[in-house]
Amino acid sequence: MRIAQIIAKGMNGGVEVVIANYYNNLTNRNIHFDFFIENESKIINKEMLKNGDHIYIVPPCKKLIKYGKVLKKQFKLNDYDIIHSHLNTLSVFPLYFAWKEGIKVRIASNHSTSNPKEPVRNLAKNVLKLFAKKFATNYCACSIFAGKWLFGDKAYNSGKVHIMKNAMDLNMFHFDETIREQMRKKFQINSSTFVIGHIGRFSKQKNHPFIIDTFCEVLKKNSDSRLILVGQGELKKEIHNLCSKKRIEEKVVFLDSVPMCEISKIYSLFDVFLFPSLYEGFGNVVAESQAVSLECFVSENIPDEVLFTSYAHKLKLLDGPRKWADAICNIKINKPKKDMHEIIVEKGYEIKSATKLLEEYYTKLI
Repeated sequence: MRIAQIIAKGMNGGVEVVIANYYNNLTNRNIHFDFFIENESKIINKEMLKNGDHIYIVPPCKKLIKYGKVLKKQFKLNDYDIIHSHLNTLSVFPLYFAWKEGIKVRIASNHSTSNPKEPVRNLAKNVLKLFAKKFATNYCACSIFAGKWLFGDKAYNSGKVHIMKNAMDLNMFHFDETIREQMRKKFQINSSTFVIGHIGRFSKQKNHPFIIDTFCEVLKKNSDSRLILVGQGELKKEIHNLCSKKRIEEKVVFLDSVPMCEISKIYSLFDVFLFPSLYEGFGNVVAESQAVSLECFVSENIPDEVLFTSYAHKLKLLDGPRKWADAICNIKINKPKKDMHEIIVEKGYEIKSATKLLEEYYTKLI
């Protein structure tokens, strides 16, 4: 069984992490993944490949003619059993080319939603939503919310949407006091300093200005605080400038994307995780932060499915940075850490069990 996994621009983001996690935990040797991605990725790379699988670098989807030529050529050469597109509303394009080549099983996966504060992008998404099911034979989503948003309540309620959970390797996510001390020494942060962390692409969706405003309010209550922002993206320089404008640049640490093998160490460095996104299909980092028993404060736009422990706290963006800062500063960060792994396994977000379900899903489709 050969499956083409169609992934968007390689920004080393959440979708890539999820697909790589599933790939690394495949146990059925008859299942092969080929990856189609727009540029090189640190997460999906040649070093991880096995069993003669491949990575194909393709033109951007917006260059539709060139994009289509490459896809059609490889679809024809490789005789895929399944095309699984993770491009959200844009999946209509690769699935159209798969339909043209006569590939019988074509899965559209959704990992995102939308927000009115991005009017241009929101308009494009809502137009493309009308065609989301056009060339798909099957539907997938990372959460119930994401599934209903793209495919509709009727499709979800009738059982047509398969939930492919953003599962994680729990061996990689656990709190470690020794590592916490090591990381604080590395970044020259005192053990008593209050550290707020965020991991996410520098894009409008992640709402970094709100993070900065909230941190400024935290500083009024506790001057011995630091903010650590992990990620890359088009708005990174803008957020740098915003920190300078507010004269807090010495209190903020900017880090590039962190390898998966190092990410648990970064979580152990934090006291609080802050994630005020404008919209999310799921929110991998919220699940990961709970796995390391980290207090996390998220916006009302995060699906309830990812808020599965007592460490998750949902707030409204309209409450404003001051109320968020109040909630953050009032939390007891020194209480004993509880192991959340049993709950995460129970909820179905442990990668080995989730991979077995995905293997069964693919097998059933063909």
